[in-house]
Amino acid sequence: MPPSLVILLSAALFADCASAWEARAPESGKYRLVGGDMLMLDRGERDKRALIDRFSTRFWPSNTIPYTLTQANAATRIAFLAAIAEIHDKTQVRFVPRTQQRDYVRVESIAGNQCKAMTGYAGGAQLLQISASPQCASRSGLLHELVHTLGFVHEHNRPDRDQHIEILWKNVRQQSRKDLEIEPASLMQDAYDYDSVTHYAANVLSINGLSTLLPRKPGISSARLGNHSSLSPGDVRMINHAYPAERQLIARDSGQCLEARHKTRPTLRLLPCSLRRPAQFWRYRPDKGLLSNAAYPAYCLSQGLRHNRQALSQRCEDSARQRWLFQDGRLINLARGGSASRWVMGHTSAGDLLLHPLDLNHTQQQWDWGTITLSSVSDLPRP
Repeated sequence: MPPSLVILLSAALFADCASAWEARAPESGKYRLVGGDMLMLDRGERDKRALIDRFSTRFWPSNTIPYTLTQANAATRIAFLAAIAEIHDKTQVRFVPRTQQRDYVRVESIAGNQCKAMTGYAGGAQLLQISASPQCASRSGLLHELVHTLGFVHEHNRPDRDQHIEILWKNVRQQSRKDLEIEPASLMQDAYDYDSVTHYAANVLSINGLSTLLPRKPGISSARLGNHSSLSPGDVRMINHAYPAERQLIARDSGQCLEARHKTRPTLRLLPCSLRRPAQFWRYRPDKGLLSNAAYPAYCLSQGLRHNRQALSQRCEDSARQRWLFQDGRLINLARGGSASRWVMGHTSAGDLLLHPLDLNHTQQQWDWGTITLSSVSDLPRP
C-alpha cells in the first residue's frame, strides 16, 4: 500500500463511528461507547476502590482467547488472521478457533464504516464488529480493535495525555468531543507511546481538516500520530505485561511440576512434568502477585483459611491469601506478614503442598520456572 494511502486511511481511522449502538451484552450490566469504537462494561461501585472509572476494563483470565469467524466476510477474515498472526509472533497471547468454550470473541462483518469492540473480558460471546471500510477491514484496523479486546483503551485517552499532546478543541467536531475525553481506566505501565496502534491520527475528528492532536514533545511530527500498521514496541510491552508467559512451576529437589487437578474438587499435586498437560502451566502477574492456572484460568494458587497451612487451588479473588512473591526461588505468601515471619510454599515427600516458615536450607521450599512457554507448544490441547 502506498505511504500516502496509509496516511490517508490512518487520518480517517474510526472517525465516523456512530455514538449509539445497541450491544448484545453477554452478561447483565450497562455498556457505553467510548472513544468511538470501545464498548466498556459498567462494573459498578466495586472498582471505585481501585480509583478507576466505573466503566472499566479487565483482562482475560487466560492467554488463550477463542474466536469465531462464521459471521465475518472474506475480507474481514483475511485481515483478522493477519492481525492475530502478528500478535502471536510478538506476544504470549493466542487466539484460537472456538470449539465449545463459553467465553469467546465473535467477529462479525457489518454494513457502514464502523469498527466496534467490547473492551476487555466480559464473559460469554463478546462482539467484534468490522465494516468493509479500509480503515476497519485491514490488518492495522483489526490490530487496533484486538488491542481493545485485550482490555486496553486508546493511548490518547490516558490520564496523563495532556502532558504529551495538546487537544486543539477549536478544530474538533462538536459531536466527537466526547471521544477525546480522558479515560481513568487506562493502564499506564510505560511511557506515552506516540507510535501505538491505538493512537488516533493528528487530524482525526476534525471539523475543518486541520490538526486536532498536536504532539508536545520536540521532534515528534504530527504526521507520526496514527500512522502505524503494526504493534509498536510499547504495545508489545503493554500486552506482555498484562498477559505474561505461562510456564511450568518445577520443584527444584524432585524435578516434578505443580499441577492443578479439578476432577472432583480443586486440588494441587506434584506430578512428573509433561508438556501435554496445560494444568501444569501457570501465569504469574508480579504486579498483582497472582498465580493462575492455564487449564483453569479462574482458579489461583491460594493459602488455606487462617490456621490451614495447605496450599490450595481456589477461585481467584482480591485476597492477600492469593498474593505471592517469587523471590530467590521461593514462593512467599504475602498474607503472612513481614519478612521476619515469611511463610513459603513447600512440599512433603508425598507431594502434598503446604506452607512453612521460611528456611533457607530447606530444599523442598525451592522452585524454578520452566523454560518452555505454553504459547510455544503449538499442538498442546488448549483450555
